[in-house]
Amino acid sequence: METPRSKASASSSILPRIETQDQFQARFRGIFQGSCLSSRELDWLKTIFEKFSSTSQVPVCWNTSDLIKFMEITLPEELKSDLTRAGPLLFRCVQRLGSFPWHNQPLQVQGIDLETLVTAVVILLRRYASNLHPFVVLKSWSLDNPQEIDGHTQQDQWLHKLLFQCMSVVSDTPEEADVEESVVKEIPDDQVIVDKPSDDSDSGDDVSNVVASDDDHLLQAHALVSGRNRYRSEDDEKKVFTYGPPIIEVTALPSSKSQDLRGLIPNDEFESLLKILLACQLYLCGSGPENLCANGGALDKLTSTAFSGFSQSGIQPGITWNLFNSGLTTTVPNIFSALPRLFAPFILDQNLDHDSILSSTKTEAASLIREAFRQTQSSNGRNESVLDVLLLVKLATILPVDLPLQTASVISTVSCEDFNLNPIRDQIQSKNQPLLLLVKGFASSSTSSDFDDTEVVVGAFLPHNATPSLSRRQNACVFQLSNELLSVHCSEVEARYFLDEGVHKFQIQTPSNDLAEMSLNEKTEVARLFVPRSDGRPAATLSKIRIASIDLVGFSAGKGRLQMSSDNSFYVPSRAILPTRILPLSQTRQHTAAEFSFLSIITSALALVVIYQLCPNCRHPSNSLPSLPGAIFDFLWSSSVALGTPFIAWNVVFAENRNSVAISIAIALASVLTVAILEVGSLLLWGPIVAWWIAGVLLLSRDRWEVGAWWFRVVLAAKVVELSQNR
Repeated sequence: METPRSKASASSSILPRIETQDQFQARFRGIFQGSCLSSRELDWLKTIFEKFSSTSQVPVCWNTSDLIKFMEITLPEELKSDLTRAGPLLFRCVQRLGSFPWHNQPLQVQGIDLETLVTAVVILLRRYASNLHPFVVLKSWSLDNPQEIDGHTQQDQWLHKLLFQCMSVVSDTPEEADVEESVVKEIPDDQVIVDKPSDDSDSGDDVSNVVASDDDHLLQAHALVSGRNRYRSEDDEKKVFTYGPPIIEVTALPSSKSQDLRGLIPNDEFESLLKILLACQLYLCGSGPENLCANGGALDKLTSTAFSGFSQSGIQPGITWNLFNSGLTTTVPNIFSALPRLFAPFILDQNLDHDSILSSTKTEAASLIREAFRQTQSSNGRNESVLDVLLLVKLATILPVDLPLQTASVISTVSCEDFNLNPIRDQIQSKNQPLLLLVKGFASSSTSSDFDDTEVVVGAFLPHNATPSLSRRQNACVFQLSNELLSVHCSEVEARYFLDEGVHKFQIQTPSNDLAEMSLNEKTEVARLFVPRSDGRPAATLSKIRIASIDLVGFSAGKGRLQMSSDNSFYVPSRAILPTRILPLSQTRQHTAAEFSFLSIITSALALVVIYQLCPNCRHPSNSLPSLPGAIFDFLWSSSVALGTPFIAWNVVFAENRNSVAISIAIALASVLTVAILEVGSLLLWGPIVAWWIAGVLLLSRDRWEVGAWWFRVVLAAKVVELSQNR
């Protein structure tokens, strides 16, 4: 969909012809930026770019120091040294992201210009996902098993691959050489040998031949520019789009080298970035990095543990793609979800006068930005969670992004003094909300069969009803949070939970069709965690733990961590933070049954009213009432369709007890269809009703609960009721 600004600019002049690479990239950047950022956000980026540049030359460009000095404004003092060490990586990443789709080509400029910065910010904040539908990653661009990967996972994989390419430096390591013997050094990109997949039409010309698998980034950009190659005149009453002149063919553009994954990310730079992102991980829970920085030793230890997932035994000069992908798969899958917090000052324009920023000194401007950011953070303050900060960070890196960690409540606890797993089993089998099983204990000794004093935390995540009520698919997983961060996610939504001779077992099938398992032995009070080897893990992991305690933690189904806008902005309304509610096990099942009865009764009653309203021969009760009461009753009676149908549709799509409610709706629909078939002509009413129902369901999403959507349904419903009563 064209934005108002892009429409205005397009309609003011005919789209120019695109015949060169520079013209193509300029058009791509214009569409990319104008569709994904508001005019105020673009003005803010221009303001801070001019203010915090260390040079007065034209055109203005940022160097590494400029980027770091601006980003450190909103970070705690404890992280500034880490930001400095990660500076070259961040500068390289922003510079190359801004050159998309030719981020693997030699750069034309040494610094970061404004156009490059804006494009990089759009990608880092994932603004393209919600604003550029032609740019959304398609299945043909997924890395592995495209038919079995959901859209969000494809987006994650696409971004991870792009980030690696932009963070890494080119290595002169031959493909067969050991990485320990190689040296990382930056060499011109035009000297890099890129292995392209074999193709029947392969020729030596890198420009005239496009290999789909090696040029998917170029194909994405070209599809976007082609889809937006149109304009519409403001005075055109017919609102007809006119297409611009043909743009340059893909085969005439240089390759994007999308399969070039032979770079290495320097260890020290990435470890510092990892520490910053871990500290910022609580951003999704409405908290800031200062809460974790207060305990610097714990943060350093957590960083070392997480970084070990990206390394291997022996001396290595940098992180390869295989190690990078493996670390994101099994160690910290959600680590880059903290990028919006790190890059928050680039869209921080609330309560700030741009002219005041320009007229002030750099120190004064930094102080104004820091204070505005501090006020924004305090307005998003969260209630204390039942989980400690360090555990919360570890869970945030592996559990689904939409899981409301700040609403965690302990449902049931088992201690070693009273070791009875029956309450936990009953709650798991009821499957009424997303559940997290946390097992705390002591690891077995590596030299004997005894247990040492090393504390270990293992567990399992059971999504249950989380999938239909949250925006992203959530799969079950088992994990370990001590000694090493390790998580294995199931290829299916649910885990297999069963009893095997008194042993409680949680089994999940990995994408490679192996079985990972966590077992709890009620007799010996010992837990075992088995994780099979994978592409990034050369050996299987078997942990044996003497159980000290088990906590079953529940979350509010249907609520995200924060009701973040789809553009990944930092700002969220403080009302989105949900209070922590501890629900005893004895009350949980009663509450669920009561809620089910209420939903079923109300849904069935409204369904019957809708059926009665649509029956042409039904006698309305208002006909026997006086004029004014009859008119009021007729209004309420007619509104039952407007209020009942959205309620029914909402229950079918978003309710926790979907299966039970769906049965009630199926019976109601069957009754309506029976009436419609018997009454000739009634089927004509079902065209607009079904269309309205579908539109209502699509509009009634968790992130768009707006009054406008309700008015749309009410007005359209009134028209349908009017048609049915006038027959």
